[in-house]
Amino acid sequence: MDIKVSIIVPVYNCERYLPNCIESILKQSYTNIELVLVDDGSQDASRVVCEKYEISDSRIKTIYQKNSGASTARNVGMSLSTGEYLMFVDADDFIESRMVENLVEIAKKEDADIVISGITVDTFSDDKEELVSSKENICFPRTIVGNKNIPFSILDLIESEKINGPCAKLYKMDILKKENIKMPPHLSLQEDLYFNLKFLEHVNILCVTNKSYYHYTKGLKESLTTSYFSNKYEMTNEVHDLLLEYYTMRCQDVNTLKRIKFIYIKNTIAAFMNFFHAKCELSKLEKMNQIKRIIKSPKFNSMLAEADRKGIKYRVLKSILKTKSSILIYCISNIIYIMKYKFKLRY
Repeated sequence: MDIKVSIIVPVYNCERYLPNCIESILKQSYTNIELVLVDDGSQDASRVVCEKYEISDSRIKTIYQKNSGASTARNVGMSLSTGEYLMFVDADDFIESRMVENLVEIAKKEDADIVISGITVDTFSDDKEELVSSKENICFPRTIVGNKNIPFSILDLIESEKINGPCAKLYKMDILKKENIKMPPHLSLQEDLYFNLKFLEHVNILCVTNKSYYHYTKGLKESLTTSYFSNKYEMTNEVHDLLLEYYTMRCQDVNTLKRIKFIYIKNTIAAFMNFFHAKCELSKLEKMNQIKRIIKSPKFNSMLAEADRKGIKYRVLKSILKTKSSILIYCISNIIYIMKYKFKLRY
């Protein structure tokens, strides 16, 4: 008998794009699926859309809850899923018709605990919502056997952040339920990486395909990379602690560990840049005090001493932090923020 796949879609105020998402799932060439729609207290007609499709297809089940966030919605969906494998799809994205079939085929062939595919980023204009570009972000294909062999072999996915999101992945449900792995509701940033790291702790066979079946719609929603988080440093630091623990317990390669530690450097620069978001209400003095607090922390100094990554850009970032000058760090972070978000330049 075919393996049953549960597909969870957290829904919140996306009546316009939800039908396209649902249709792409129902039209899968692989038919033994269960679609779990979790309406997270939508204020628009998303609930009406969910009800319409639930009536038309017995493979759909819909849950309605008070607005509690995407993590809680995904956790509720997981608790009600009955498939042997699990996928996540965001309500304003869509998947290609053979995605489930091809990922299941790999999972069955390799007895994989997780299968990872690439993502196609469809960029839409903010004003007209017309498709501006479509870019495939594919992964190098591989099959990794052995829990301790995985960290070294997925370093590229960690650094490129392709491992982060819950979408474009097929998870073995048995691991999720046996280990009681859930999305962390207390995190609103990098919660998906936290979830994936908890899952990877128990993975023995990981497969990556060089195909891209998942379409991420950029420009139709506010990106988390441009959102303001008052506790961005604390959240990313908590997830980095878990990442560092995952690697330290399984990987003895010194250079790999240095690169994992360098992710802290990137996260910290991003946290400093966050102070210059339009929604940040901190005064200049308060921002400076926050920077001083972080650069005096034991972890900051430990990571600064041990982190390393090749490339002029990375060495410059590290050199700036090594000055431990709150004024310089403040000014440079402001400049980088302007370059990235005002002039759309990559740093």
